[in-house]
Amino acid sequence: MKRFLIPSLFISFMLASCFTSFQPLVTYENITTDNRLAGSWEQSGKNVLIRELGKSHLGNLFADARKENKPFSERDSIFLSKHYVITYREKGVAYTWVAALVKIGQSTFVNLAPEECNIGNKIITPKGEDTYSFAKLEWNTGNSCQLRFLDGDYIKELVLNNKIRIRHEYDPLFGTFVITASAQELEQFLEKYGNDERVYKRGNSINLSRKI
Repeated sequence: MKRFLIPSLFISFMLASCFTSFQPLVTYENITTDNRLAGSWEQSGKNVLIRELGKSHLGNLFADARKENKPFSERDSIFLSKHYVITYREKGVAYTWVAALVKIGQSTFVNLAPEECNIGNKIITPKGEDTYSFAKLEWNTGNSCQLRFLDGDYIKELVLNNKIRIRHEYDPLFGTFVITASAQELEQFLEKYGNDERVYKRGNSINLSRKI
């Protein structure tokens, strides 16, 4: 499942966290699940569907691998089966992300990557490097939750002023800033700053209410 730089088509839902990483937060060792997450949700009057990967339209990748005599190893299969597929529709376009949960301390974080856009019968998979965004998952009740995205501009400011140390790439000519830290370093970063309200103060928040 190749994931790529977030194109403008995906921005209408996620409103792009500026905190962008070339490395995922999720690993074989830290991935977790939450049986409250799968289901039909509503966000600002729009429908959001969250399914376990194996029960989603991407679940055929396991069968496809078997047909090609390139089945996933048991370890890979378990890892992939713990992912979720998020689908959101607006104006006839279906946007799809692949998500995974990571528990750090007492908090849960979501590792998000854009997968595809479906416009009519045409599937668009953006080209480029793999990138990931992260959000803190907070439950209000079993029927409502919030995704709080990291404030990338605030973190960028701290990093460039040497107040936070984390591996990154920065091109001042184009203003491009991206985190290049490993999954272990990202986990250490969120362990230290994940409960600091300042790293979310200008980040986007998405409120989900379960459809009954």
